[in-house]
Amino acid sequence: RDTKLKLEFTVDSYNSVMLKAPDSISPRDFDRALDHHIRNWRKSGVKGVFVEVGIRGSSLIAVLASHGFSFHHAKPEGDALVMKAWLPEATPNNLPHAPTHFLGVAGVVRRWDGKVLLVQERNGPAAKMKIWKLPGGQADPGESIQQAVIREVFEETGIETHFEALTSILHLKSTKDNMVRGGAMDLFCTCVLTTKHPTPDIKLQENEITAARWATVEELASAGLYSFEGTAFHASVSAAVQMLRSWNDKDDSKKNSSSRANIGLGADTLPYGFTRGKADVL
Repeated sequence: RDTKLKLEFTVDSYNSVMLKAPDSISPRDFDRALDHHIRNWRKSGVKGVFVEVGIRGSSLIAVLASHGFSFHHAKPEGDALVMKAWLPEATPNNLPHAPTHFLGVAGVVRRWDGKVLLVQERNGPAAKMKIWKLPGGQADPGESIQQAVIREVFEETGIETHFEALTSILHLKSTKDNMVRGGAMDLFCTCVLTTKHPTPDIKLQENEITAARWATVEELASAGLYSFEGTAFHASVSAAVQMLRSWNDKDDSKKNSSSRANIGLGADTLPYGFTRGKADVL
């Protein structure tokens, strides 16, 4: 038996094949092996096939295309892409689309005296408008919402925080001509955080942030893009402002993460239960 026709793959619970194309195989051998496996997969009832191709194996892309494969998505690390094919000819293709959303976060950071953190960015639309805004950014692959917002705040300002609650989610739609986003949308999460220390020092991430300051809750409510009633960004901070006002009304000047917020969604990490793994529950 020709060992060159053997490719290592797995079959998931949806009866789809997952295959990582070897970088060392020649296009000719890969073509023969793929043809052999596709015939066997069809006989065994396999529906979808996903093949990951690394940059060093880019010569295999044309081989996959000749067998009916199309692009699905690029890996977040940028060193590989995934191609897909639907094998049943008499059944409609129900393979999942490529990932369609980014995850963005903004942190409403409350100091122990009730003041909140605002920053000015060096680049982007907020920088052009010279407005004060909440620190935040985009989640890294594999990060939870709470991990992302705590990291972003620390990177931009050097301030260590506790996660308190998720208070709003904006569903931001992307324009099709945005090449970077590729038409993907953004789930932008506003979260309330509290500082670990009563009077933390600010250490700016100077390549991204030009200034930072502590402001009252009322200054946050009237700052820049958050001040226009009836708009998405005004709504996105309203629940956070309501939470902070309730804390300040109680004169809770030493508020920290040991007491749970009564507005918004707290976070726990719990096991799935029916299979391995855990999920962040908000």
